[in-house]
Amino acid sequence: AQSRRVHAFFYLWYGNPTVDGQWQHWNHEVLPHWDKNHPKTYPQVKYLPPTDIHSPFYPMRGCYSSRDPATLREQFEELVGSGVGVVVVSWSGRPHVPGAHD
Repeated sequence: AQSRRVHAFFYLWYGNPTVDGQWQHWNHEVLPHWDKNHPKTYPQVKYLPPTDIHSPFYPMRGCYSSRDPATLREQFEELVGSGVGVVVVSWSGRPHVPGAHD
């Protein structure tokens, strides 16, 4: 049964060439530390999907697109089946409104 006490974060920023025409977020580079005086702890890496992705885990479906309705349906069915009652969805905003998107 679903519980409002069980939350999951859901990110809509993933894309692949089949659906989106390019890789999106699977190839996100490691961002540099915001303090320029901080030692270079994190290497600057270029990821090359679909085999090398910017994620510690590889999705069972492969590098999916968050815009694919079938993928979204399957993911939400899994959330419901796992008892998740609240889904917190990231949103990149409205691209046509200045200052209202990533």
